[in-house]
Amino acid sequence: MILKAYTRPQLYKTEVSAFTMIRNSASSEDNSKLDNIIEFYGHFTQNEKYYLLLEWAEQGNLESYFKNTRPPESAADMLLFWKNMFKLIEGLILIHNLGDVDEESTTAFRGSHQDIKPGNILVTSDKASNKYDVIFKIADFGTSDMWQVSREDPNALGIDNRGDKWYSAPECVTNYDVLCRFDNRVGSEVDIWSLGCVFSEAAVWAVCGQPGLRDYLKRRVQETQRFESMSRSGSAGCFHNGNEPLSAVTLMHAQILHSKRHWDTITPEIIRLIQESMLLEPMGPRKSARDLLQRSKRLLKEAEEKALEGGYIGRENPLPTPPVLALPSKVTVEEVQQYRNDIKKHRPPNEYVATQCIVVQEKIKGRDQIFLIDDSKSMKTQHREAVSNTFIALSYLAKKIDEDGLDLFFTSQPSERFHKRRTSKLLSEVQQHFIRHPNSGTSGMEASMGQVIDYIIKKLDNRPTTFTGLPGIAQRLKQQPRITLIVFTDGRWGNGSTNISGVVQEIQRLIDNVKSRGLGRTTVTIQFIRFGNDPESICRLKSLYEFGKDIDWDIVDTKSHEDHVPDMLIGSIDDIVDDKGEH
Repeated sequence: MILKAYTRPQLYKTEVSAFTMIRNSASSEDNSKLDNIIEFYGHFTQNEKYYLLLEWAEQGNLESYFKNTRPPESAADMLLFWKNMFKLIEGLILIHNLGDVDEESTTAFRGSHQDIKPGNILVTSDKASNKYDVIFKIADFGTSDMWQVSREDPNALGIDNRGDKWYSAPECVTNYDVLCRFDNRVGSEVDIWSLGCVFSEAAVWAVCGQPGLRDYLKRRVQETQRFESMSRSGSAGCFHNGNEPLSAVTLMHAQILHSKRHWDTITPEIIRLIQESMLLEPMGPRKSARDLLQRSKRLLKEAEEKALEGGYIGRENPLPTPPVLALPSKVTVEEVQQYRNDIKKHRPPNEYVATQCIVVQEKIKGRDQIFLIDDSKSMKTQHREAVSNTFIALSYLAKKIDEDGLDLFFTSQPSERFHKRRTSKLLSEVQQHFIRHPNSGTSGMEASMGQVIDYIIKKLDNRPTTFTGLPGIAQRLKQQPRITLIVFTDGRWGNGSTNISGVVQEIQRLIDNVKSRGLGRTTVTIQFIRFGNDPESICRLKSLYEFGKDIDWDIVDTKSHEDHVPDMLIGSIDDIVDDKGEH
């Protein structure tokens, strides 16, 4: 038993009232148990302090459990862990349903905890030897609310007492000062969102361990900090953008689906449960605790049957078994577009495609991506659709890790730079450019490369600056830009001539400038994306590809728009991918 002390009477009264109502409601129902809510023994006041007598949880809370416990290493342990996690839903059912309106009673109460998070989920073991055979219990009702409903008003809502901002639902966000001036009304479904966040972190821990949780938090913080109002209100690190789940959440779910062990039959079902029943809109789509309990029991049974069929249950795995990966295959432009749509609609994406996209984004992180699109007559008349689709795929992957936005140039107007953070606006420019002058002539690639390279050199002039700040205060220095120029072209430059000396001279000028600054070879690279199969064009681009190798300063790579999409983004910076050439 432990003694919990309060100095603020309101929090003390709220918690006592919540425990009392939950216990009274549970005792009035047959077979109801309070196994997944921390036990409340009583309360008293003394010397102007307020005390609760509560059950002692010898293993601390879920947060410390994640830190001190290794992830499950067998199918049996993974299933046992989730079987016990699902019992938290039974605790929510008791909190949310404090009696029913029926023929005998015209009023009842509903409740919401409003602060479901790992720190408020306590862990007891009942002296079990298996570290996954534990009991998870909901605790700390200081921000809870209980309210009355009736036949006349069955959908009444409670008051938002503003629990932890990281785990709170989008409808609870107070990212603008004006929202703090009024009482916000919320229902029990706010706890479903919060528990979905807890399940999401539990799934990451179960597959990737504590390092995975740290990376997950880092990704959420980075994404939410892009929204000034979220960052200002202290919500940086939460699981939503004020309206829907973060892209970081969906991407992490995709990553653990790919990283799971081959015997893990339940993690895919967990992710589906989270995305289809919990991290959703509050009214309608987000499931009630009762619905969630039924779904969790079904998916647990299905996962157990799959484990049994695979022969995984009962098998000991003293060390983690590497996942069985699909044979490497090409990720197409169309598959990246499907991946993009799945992320936007919060659907589980293809595991292999998602992993390939995540890996390539890590490799190009910190690089500025500049697009130069050849909008000559042959490109517009023969490759318009392919150009649009390829641009959607590459720009989507690039913009996810380039916070400054992307630069776009066209060979017909190389002096005009289009800079946007939203790829949809850049795509609109591409499409409009191809419509405006469908009969424009041949590509002026030499002049275009010259002007874009001038722009790149100016960006390189923005060197890191060293300055003295206040003692003991770290200063943020701007890093030297690293740049990839991505050129969309069919290679048909001029009157069919294979002479490319002008383009070579511009590339040489860029190389000389980079060398004169003492910068590394991959500081600035050029990636040509080829459209069409014109033999002279293929030869022309191959000459550019070989030019850098001949002078031992290889910054040029060429790929077809039908090649493996990640290779189009890293071919010019990754020697192994570069040496593969076009597929």
